[in-house]
Amino acid sequence: MVVILVKEVRVIGIKLEKFISENDDLPLLLFEAAVKQGTPMMDNDIIAITHTAVAKAEGLKIPLSQVNPTHKEKAIALLLRREYDPRVIALAVREAREIVRIDRGHLITSTYFGHVTANTGVDLSNVDGGNSAIILPRDPDEIAEKYRMRFKELGVTVAVIIMDSSGRPLRRGEVNIAIGVAGMSSIKDLRGKRDLYGRILKVKKIAVADEIAASAELVTGSCSEGIPAAIIRGVSFDPIDTPTGSLLVRDPQEDLFL
Repeated sequence: MVVILVKEVRVIGIKLEKFISENDDLPLLLFEAAVKQGTPMMDNDIIAITHTAVAKAEGLKIPLSQVNPTHKEKAIALLLRREYDPRVIALAVREAREIVRIDRGHLITSTYFGHVTANTGVDLSNVDGGNSAIILPRDPDEIAEKYRMRFKELGVTVAVIIMDSSGRPLRRGEVNIAIGVAGMSSIKDLRGKRDLYGRILKVKKIAVADEIAASAELVTGSCSEGIPAAIIRGVSFDPIDTPTGSLLVRDPQEDLFL
């Protein structure tokens, strides 16, 4: 009998039974929830966590009642010609390193860690019903590394990805991407490897952390699922101690779309 080994990857959602609050020990909550649901974390797992969950735990939830837009921020909101709350646009402007473009009702900005996105990632979804917004962390790699070390204290050696949804040039719809990565390389460089026919690959570099983040959203969802994280099991990676999410950000001078 011939045995054929087929590679398998599992994506397991981690459901929480409580809302996340500021100063919660998020890695501990996820670790305990995974045990309770019968799918405990294991060494060499990858833990992908939504930025919404991270923002709540890290104190990045901003009550809109505390935001007073300036005249400039109100003017930008009017330029967008949409039903945007000027306070949300004010947060987007304040959290942006740069306003890249205002075009056809959209505000495109660059974050402090280099990610180009709409409204600097300021989001109202799954926060508290519209009274508050969440903002992106200034250094998501730093938080990913902090969580990786916390999981290690809890007894598991894992990689951590912080993920957020993002649009893509010339493609409809959004997908999850990795904005913070710790414990693994965010890019798998295949240059110099050979394909099935022996041809040497010259340009192939896979954004493996983005692929993992996108697969995680299949179980975390984006609506009322209450699943803020996922365990990805079966993806091989070389453990490293240096955060690598920043490697996914292309230098604007190299970009073909901006």
